[in-house]
Amino acid sequence: MSSRRLHRDRPLARLLAPGACALALTVFVFPGTEARADEGRLRGEISFNRQKPVVGANVVGTHEGDPGRLLLGVTDMHGYFRFESIPAGNWTLDVYRDGAMPVSKKGIVVAPPARCVVDLLMISTGGRPDPPPVDLARFETASTEVAPDQRMIVEVWDPELRPIIDARVSLRSRGPKVDPLRGAADAEGVARLRAPEPGEYTFKVEVPGYLPARIERLVLGRKAPRVTVVLTPRPLDYPARPAELLPEERAVPPEGFPGSSENAAPAAGVVLPAPPGTASTAPVPPRP
Repeated sequence: MSSRRLHRDRPLARLLAPGACALALTVFVFPGTEARADEGRLRGEISFNRQKPVVGANVVGTHEGDPGRLLLGVTDMHGYFRFESIPAGNWTLDVYRDGAMPVSKKGIVVAPPARCVVDLLMISTGGRPDPPPVDLARFETASTEVAPDQRMIVEVWDPELRPIIDARVSLRSRGPKVDPLRGAADAEGVARLRAPEPGEYTFKVEVPGYLPARIERLVLGRKAPRVTVVLTPRPLDYPARPAELLPEERAVPPEGFPGSSENAAPAAGVVLPAPPGTASTAPVPPRP
């Protein structure tokens, strides 16, 4: 949906939700023919008091009863987000941003071929409230099918739904002590990660020139989800989080193990001293 259409819908939303002070949800369903019968569209706008757009908010969508599907978007400079080609059914949106209270809304009905438009309000706090967990494990049952060779598929798109190449994807454990999972999107905008162990993770997608997308607390079960991520370009005046200015953490091997600093390969032309009691094989320079 174009920004012009969303602005045209704003007065109608104001009439349908008078006196809203903390959270408002207005859902418009328009008949359409662009989407296939088995796919839905979910778009929305997030603002402070319907006046100031919320820029850089992470919008997480979970499909009721489905542990294998996850949406992650970032609001643009107008506070808009969009998801296309998503399954029909009931969805829950969780919205989080530094400096605002988290918002969660359940029961958003997506019914293709119609498109659903959501209008949400956030409250500014000036701090960094604790984000709520996004729990996919709660949807699992004894009959949940898990493929033995499953992978965590992450597809990364720009606002025009074009694939983003070389997007950096990371999954860092908050629960079980396991190594972080990392990957990069290929030419089709898809990253394939090893299936993570059940537990709680921080999920993050970063691309230079785009606002980062992250889920602070993602709870996974046995099934690795398919994640659709829609990024938005970073506005020139958007401040970076302090954590985004730090270099990426890398695992450091213990002292004495291959790859550690003391076992690093010597630079070209550098001769290491021979261990005590052994003959040196280094060439002896001729005497003048």
